[in-house]
Amino acid sequence: MSNLLRTWYILIALGLLSFALSAFIGKIPYQISANVAIPTQIFFRAGANIRNAGASLADRRDLQKLNLELNSQLAELKKDNRRLELELQDLTDLLQVRESISPGAKLVAPIIGISSDTVLTSLTIGKGSKDGIRVDMPVTSPDGLVGLVTGVDNHKSSVRAITDPQSRVGISVRGGGGQGVVIGVPGDKLMVIDFIEEKPVKLGDIIETRSLGGLFPQGITVGVVSEIPIRDPNDLRIKFALAPAVNIRLLEKVVLIQSQ
Repeated sequence: MSNLLRTWYILIALGLLSFALSAFIGKIPYQISANVAIPTQIFFRAGANIRNAGASLADRRDLQKLNLELNSQLAELKKDNRRLELELQDLTDLLQVRESISPGAKLVAPIIGISSDTVLTSLTIGKGSKDGIRVDMPVTSPDGLVGLVTGVDNHKSSVRAITDPQSRVGISVRGGGGQGVVIGVPGDKLMVIDFIEEKPVKLGDIIETRSLGGLFPQGITVGVVSEIPIRDPNDLRIKFALAPAVNIRLLEKVVLIQSQ
């Protein structure tokens, strides 16, 4: 018989003896009560410790569950906060375009695709006819002209960039008049052709859209004169290079203007 089993038998015997003496004698001799009390207290304390440990474990699990719930709620709040920040930025851009470019600025759309050619010819934006976008809507940013809507699906649209060699935009010099056409050239640059001067064109002059007979509101910044080739004094029409007002490759969203 093992020592552990022998100990259990002794404890049970002491318990029975204590019960019998209490029932028939009334008062248990001190020697017996003391011997029974010690192991009883040991088991009582062991049981209490087990109960306390179980309660502590349950409390810890409850705290872990609560912590997970709070972390989940915090993540949702951060997501909502980011969405509100983006919406606020969109409204700020829209208001800026309305104030500085055209009161017809209608909505903001994200850029979801861009042509991978060496010459930037087109963009795809993440809004379409369901959002009110139509063909021939001018596309801008707070810095200036981006292009023109050329195709529309339900939830996305195609935009011809002003850097596309097929693009044609009527322009003039801000504060200097004149008229001509800007086209795209390799290197994401612009060139003004067939320009008729009212005043001599200078490096640094700002070129903007000219509304007469065009699709674009007047006054949208197109670019800045960056190079003026040597001209023939007999030419009535001149050409010169522009640095675009907008670096289209770096854009994340655009502002669309109601068609004229």
